Amino acid sequence: MKTSSTVLILFFWLIIISFSCIWNLRTITNNTKKVVTGQGQSFFKEIQTTRAWNAGHGGVYVAITDATQPNPYLEVPNREIYIDSLNIALTKVNPAFMTRQIADVAKVHSDIQYHITSLKPIRPANEADNWEKIQLENFETGTIESFEYFEKDTTYRYMAPLGVKDVCMKCHAKQGYQIGDIRGGISVTIPAKSYLEASKSQQKNILLIHIIGFLIGAVSI
Repeated sequence: MKTSSTVLILFFWLIIISFSCIWNLRTITNNTKKVVTGQGQSFFKEIQTTRAWNAGHGGVYVAITDATQPNPYLEVPNREIYIDSLNIALTKVNPAFMTRQIADVAKVHSDIQYHITSLKPIRPANEADNWEKIQLENFETGTIESFEYFEKDTTYRYMAPLGVKDVCMKCHAKQGYQIGDIRGGISVTIPAKSYLEASKSQQKNILLIHIIGFLIGAVSI
């Protein structure tokens, strides 16, 4: 009788330890997802802020260089200007063009990749990939953001929509957009390796603690 009671108590102890272990492992996974989602949101908001600054000025002029050539898709008066006193040629950079240049810099210095895209892009290179197309369609039905892990590429992808505002109409009214429409979105690709390594390290510690806890409890029982 005593043996049966001991086995029963040991069984319940195993269930308690297993439940605690699974709950903690899932918590770590969920927390990792929240952290990376927060990173994606921060990057997106940062880009939005710089785009708002640019749009508020009606675009900004920068020097024409090998890396910054006039944007052939920007159809506005005085796209290029020349300052005789400084002997310098300038070209207007709109929010979309600026976003692409920021994306190029970010890719070199941080491995973070930005992609401004739309279902009706003016610039062919802004065409959405398959995943982005699905998210853009979801945004039009009310989804406010998207997040997904891609095991094959070991990356996380975050994406949020860009709505049409007054300042957008100057370039996009000809496409039939109205204020409030979803014009496109910006996807952010974040390398997952460092996040996954930290998560796995925490999970190993949690697993080890629970194994030790079970063995101590089992011996006591």
